[in-house]
Amino acid sequence: MYKKNKLFKDILKNGEKYKSDWNKMMLVVEKIESINDPHHGFFGVYISSNSCCIQGTNLRNEVKQEPPVYFNDVVLDNKLLSTYSAVVSFIQWYSLVEQLKDLRKS
Repeated sequence: MYKKNKLFKDILKNGEKYKSDWNKMMLVVEKIESINDPHHGFFGVYISSNSCCIQGTNLRNEVKQEPPVYFNDVVLDNKLLSTYSAVVSFIQWYSLVEQLKDLRKS
C-alpha cells in the first residue's frame, strides 16, 4: 500500500498549525512542486491574491488526455486559507491516485 509522505500525513492530521504559518505551508507547497508524475508531469502551485491553483504541468493541447491532467483552483477569504484548502484537496487526490496505482500492480 501507498505510504503517505510524512509531511502530507502531518498536514492532514494537524491542519490548524498550517492554516496560520506560511513557513510550514511552504514546505508542503515545495513538496508538491517536487513531484514528477508520468501522466501529470510536475505540479505547479500558483498563489495570488486570495486564491491558490494547483495543476499538472503536462498540458498538451493537441492530445485529449485521459484521465485529464490535475487542475484545482480555490478562492476563499484569504491567501493562506485558500492555499491550505487547495493543498489538502491535492493531497487527498494524490493519495487516492497512488493507492489505485498500487492496486493495479497487485
